[in-house]
Amino acid sequence: MTDWKEAARATGLRAFPIIIQQDNGKWNKVPLVKEWEKVATTDVERFDWSRANGYGLLMGGGAYALDLDSYKPGCKAELWLEQNRIPETRTHQTISGGRHLIFRLPDRWADLRTRANVVPGLDTRGLGGFIAFGDGYELLDDRPAALLPLDVCIKLNRGGRDSIGGRELPKWTPPDAEATREKLEKAKAGNTRILACFVAPDLRDEDRKDTSRSADDMSLAALLTLQGFDVHEVVWVLLHAYPHGAASRLRDPRMRIRSAMRCAVRAKANRDQRREVMLAAMNEETPVDRNSESLRTEMMRRLGQ
Repeated sequence: MTDWKEAARATGLRAFPIIIQQDNGKWNKVPLVKEWEKVATTDVERFDWSRANGYGLLMGGGAYALDLDSYKPGCKAELWLEQNRIPETRTHQTISGGRHLIFRLPDRWADLRTRANVVPGLDTRGLGGFIAFGDGYELLDDRPAALLPLDVCIKLNRGGRDSIGGRELPKWTPPDAEATREKLEKAKAGNTRILACFVAPDLRDEDRKDTSRSADDMSLAALLTLQGFDVHEVVWVLLHAYPHGAASRLRDPRMRIRSAMRCAVRAKANRDQRREVMLAAMNEETPVDRNSESLRTEMMRRLGQ
């Protein structure tokens, strides 16, 4: 039986205990400590490892990982590695069949940010993220972590800066704090799901698989958007009024705003898409009668129009 505490210590990186378990075909890597992003340490003795079947390695602070899902159709990660002359480094095979390539970062880029979908099949884990290792994983290359080339750091930073889905994020304009807080209190009083996000954040929907703090931010952003909050108000709530999410816990002020803005923009985009689908379906009706007009009014009410 693997001693995961000693295995974590041997990496020399900031670590914490996790449990790796499967749920409906999906592998979940669940931290066994609260606020893992703050308490992860090389002094792993301080944690209780009795339930752990693996460990998480905190990225940022000079650590970075490339996450390759080479088993997925259309993956272009291998080509990207070749084109960018990525050096060989410590490599783990993941429980899903992918790979984690772990690197050291140049001092100037010690807190390089996480990127999603650099190319199909390639994500990264940087500041604010972690990678897992444990039962079902395999050490493919045990050499020390290599230094990620400077030109690659620059490329990853440029591509991930304040953008989502290839679009630039809007600049945050802080709304009137008092008015936004009053609007939030009215929303909590009139919507039990919004209220539950604040008073009972651990009581989540049974069918929800992602129970991370960032997913909590996204869920609240979606609910607020449906209640008519604009993106700037949603960002304010996530940063200043919601203590259970990820955005408010980040140390870098710019990263905090960026994380909250990404949630707000995604929530608005999802709402707009749903609205377009509903309107397209209603516009196909012929002729318009009282019932269809009533349906239209109800749909607009639910969409916050």
